[in-house]
Amino acid sequence: KLIQLTPGGSVPITDVSDAIALSAQHGLTKEGCLSLLKYLYQVGSVLYFSGQVALSNVLFPSTAFVVNVFKAVFRHDHLDLSYDNRFMRSGISLQQFEKIKSDLVRNGIARIPMLLALWNEFHLTADRHIDIFIRLFLAFDFAYLIASKDEVAQRLSNTFR
Repeated sequence: KLIQLTPGGSVPITDVSDAIALSAQHGLTKEGCLSLLKYLYQVGSVLYFSGQVALSNVLFPSTAFVVNVFKAVFRHDHLDLSYDNRFMRSGISLQQFEKIKSDLVRNGIARIPMLLALWNEFHLTADRHIDIFIRLFLAFDFAYLIASKDEVAQRLSNTFR
């Protein structure tokens, strides 16, 4: 039942606290549930990062789902991307699309609007889900946060006032 735990929709991401509550209904203590989650993680049935502070309360009951979300970003054919409904639904204009596609293809920079569009098919519409996957990318060192020139200029101007 823990592996099938997907609250509130089709996105297989849940809180560890939900798993603990479900386990309690079946007579398992919190410690027993956490041990079970660690075991399920070790055998590859779930993704659970007990040692990662930023992800310690997140449970991914479907490893395949996580792999597919990663594959949407890390692929060889982004050069073939065309401006379509997923970009329009994300509020990206054709001009913005060309810029963020160029950043992705030439510089390896996946801006948040691009990620939102690429992840559209996975229904990662809640800010929480987007935040979780960004934290997951950062935890695996698949991504790094970079500041724009404007953000850097703003920080510098605030520092030297």
